[in-house]
Amino acid sequence: MSAQNSLILVLAAATWLAALQSACTVQAAQGSANAVEKRTEGWSDGAAQGRALYYGTRSFVRPAAVSGAPLPASASACVQCHGPLGEGSREANVAAPDIRGSAPRTHGTSLLHALRDGRGADGHTLSPIMPRYTPTAEELTALEAFWPWLGNASQPQRGISASELRLGLVLDGLTHPTAREQVAAGVQSALDATNAVGGVHGRRLRLIQAERTLPDDVFALVASTLTPEQHQRLREQRLPSIATLDFLAHQADPSGWQWPLLPSMEQQARIALEQLKNAPSDCTHFIFDPRHLSGSGDVLQAKPPNVAEPRPPGMPLCVAAFASAAEVDILRMRWRNEGIKLQQLIELSGMRGAPLEEPELDHRLVLFVPLNVARFAEQHGLSLWFVLGQIAARTTVEALARSGRNVVPESLLAQTRMLTGYEPLPGAPLAFSRSSAHGWLPESFASSSPLFDQHPRKELP
Repeated sequence: MSAQNSLILVLAAATWLAALQSACTVQAAQGSANAVEKRTEGWSDGAAQGRALYYGTRSFVRPAAVSGAPLPASASACVQCHGPLGEGSREANVAAPDIRGSAPRTHGTSLLHALRDGRGADGHTLSPIMPRYTPTAEELTALEAFWPWLGNASQPQRGISASELRLGLVLDGLTHPTAREQVAAGVQSALDATNAVGGVHGRRLRLIQAERTLPDDVFALVASTLTPEQHQRLREQRLPSIATLDFLAHQADPSGWQWPLLPSMEQQARIALEQLKNAPSDCTHFIFDPRHLSGSGDVLQAKPPNVAEPRPPGMPLCVAAFASAAEVDILRMRWRNEGIKLQQLIELSGMRGAPLEEPELDHRLVLFVPLNVARFAEQHGLSLWFVLGQIAARTTVEALARSGRNVVPESLLAQTRMLTGYEPLPGAPLAFSRSSAHGWLPESFASSSPLFDQHPRKELP
């Protein structure tokens, strides 16, 4: 068994198991974005409230409507159509205009006509697709105060100065101290390399680490693993969490603020089920899924087979197991004692602390990092967590570079969605897109198979 095989098998086992059992929650204090913003001449609390309405972190009191049908609050924010900087957008054949140049001629009356009546400052009727709003007087005043700042590079942003951009690192969801140290070291090394060539758009990148809370004065989080409570506060604080190392049970929302580098357990389970469906037809297919991670327990046999059950004599088992190695091995021992042969075992990487030395068993793993990433770590003698920290930081730096110097949190999110195919490490392209918030998709790997030549296994992780 090669060192790389062992590496894949033990990838973050402690973290994976902790995720299955639900990580301990940590009560964290809520930071206030307005409290840490450096005051800029002309900026006001009213402008901050108008910004919250524009970006959707504060909902309008009365729901907006299109053709008389009310819209959910999540679809009513101005940023949805007009963009993070007011630059406009195009979806299919529908175009939302660039509204950055409208500030000099925008006042409360013209805003009200546009929002409520669908009529522009020049008197022309706006597109019927634009939602109609009935803002309160307070909301109208707040939007009017913010409008001159829309797309304005001098708009105050937390975590940004003329010469520095601060990124936060929170690892409250990662319990192993060595893993935490390695992630932080990997992130810092990548940021140091970026700063050595001038930073990003003339700004040096500074890493701020925090525990049991979300840091106040940072622009975005990088390589973080958060508690559920911390996840819930990202949107209200307009705090992007880019290339996170979270192990999520279900897929992340591509319209949300959390962009995990790693695939979800649900995605990994789906790949394992596909493997099981392609298993040999001369074996009984069985899913062992005590925590219902796959969501497909009723598709195939879902209870442990018993030797007394009606089965063709001598028919072996092909099993997809979504549980700890200890739980799986209890079943394996029982089947062995009952004379039931296990022909194929499909597991998720990180669940087994030691490789299976059974040449007759077709043992397959679903990997949560690309094979090339694990290979790189092994070949260079680096901790996988260090490499993941580096990759997460490079991904964040690339998104910042594409966002331009005049960056807001929403434009960073928009550029993260555009990183499809970008390789933070050769051979490990990202799958981020408008429909996928996960950087990598799970891969399948034959750890041990009697159907393949075993000689080249030393070359594989």
